[in-house]
Amino acid sequence: MVKLPGKLESSVTSAFRDLLKEKHPEWKIVKLSIMGQKDWPDYEVLAQEGMNAYVEFKRPGKAPTERQYEMLKWLNDNGYLAEWFDNAKEAVQWLEDFLIPL
Repeated sequence: MVKLPGKLESSVTSAFRDLLKEKHPEWKIVKLSIMGQKDWPDYEVLAQEGMNAYVEFKRPGKAPTERQYEMLKWLNDNGYLAEWFDNAKEAVQWLEDFLIPL
């Protein structure tokens, strides 16, 4: 029996972008690609009133590297919203919980 590969990280990020654009077309999604800095999260999401958050995605069932965990911790310790996910719907829900004003 041949074992087929699991869901790729790219399928999670694609679903995330599609769902976020559908639910919040006014928000901006920035793909972060900082040369030589592989520990930064994958995306920055810019919402209304200067609100933003950083999101790291992993392949379902996988976790961030130690360096990625350290960067997420640094961001949170310094007042930024940052989290990692392996599920697009959970990521969008987290963003809505923190970026939509009451």
